[in-house]
Amino acid sequence: RHAEIKHGRVAMVACMGFIAQSYPLTNMASVPLAKASLYPKLSTVDVTFGDLAAAGNPVEQFKLIPTLGLWQFAFVAGMIETYGEFQKPHYLRGGAIGRNTLIWDPVGQLIRGEPITDTLSDEVRAKKRNMELANGRLAMIGAMGFSAHYMIDGSVPFVFGNY
Repeated sequence: RHAEIKHGRVAMVACMGFIAQSYPLTNMASVPLAKASLYPKLSTVDVTFGDLAAAGNPVEQFKLIPTLGLWQFAFVAGMIETYGEFQKPHYLRGGAIGRNTLIWDPVGQLIRGEPITDTLSDEVRAKKRNMELANGRLAMIGAMGFSAHYMIDGSVPFVFGNY
């Protein structure tokens, strides 16, 4: 269940990323995304948001991210995973499933130091968690569909072009 919640949340963010990246970034075209002059030994590429918008679809935009930026993604994801695995009690030993205080938890948001879900009845909490699971499952299918659309021409019926 923990893995399903986690993957569903990632897929929801991925779907929002696909949708957001499908729109042109014209207002921020000249804003630098990566500057080689900041880390000359690590990067030799200057990338602006305009370069990303010119690449077209989100898959091609992802390919433009410098290697150092990709390592940053991997490092942050690894740190969040490591932190989650060392929480006490562990989710496999009776700890809260799907709760990580470092990241967003849509059903367990913190307000004044107390999670909202602790103030809800068990029935309402279970219903909201099931809604999150259902939306996460749909987002996983959606993320696969977005990826297929942008990577394999003709893979999504009734959608023509790469927009």
